[in-house]
Amino acid sequence: MNALTILHGAIVELTKSDPGKSRLATCVSKYLSTIQMEDLPIPAQAQLAALLKSLTTVTPLRGETAIQATIRKMSNAEADSCASRIVDLYVTCMRLSVSTADPDTVASSATAEAHNPRQATLRYGRSH
Repeated sequence: MNALTILHGAIVELTKSDPGKSRLATCVSKYLSTIQMEDLPIPAQAQLAALLKSLTTVTPLRGETAIQATIRKMSNAEADSCASRIVDLYVTCMRLSVSTADPDTVASSATAEAHNPRQATLRYGRSH
């Protein structure tokens, strides 16, 4: 699975109805921690490394990971900030992937979605 797909899964995890810190812990442990740095664009590598480092600062209690311990100790505002950093990472990767994409491929994809609103709804989750 490529890094952009994994990041998308992380964003979807953040939007679920579970409690905020629980969503964040799952997002990081199930998705972000599985990304290989070399699969990310160079600017995003530093973002992810800093994010993961900031999420492993607390010594875990028995039966928990450093990620779980760090998130447990966070305030809600800190958890919200962390979630925002994950969205920023995804946006960075998306911008870089679009800027390096073949213009013909991007144009044909946009044209196809303009002619098939159902495909756009499936891709973006809403009608345009």
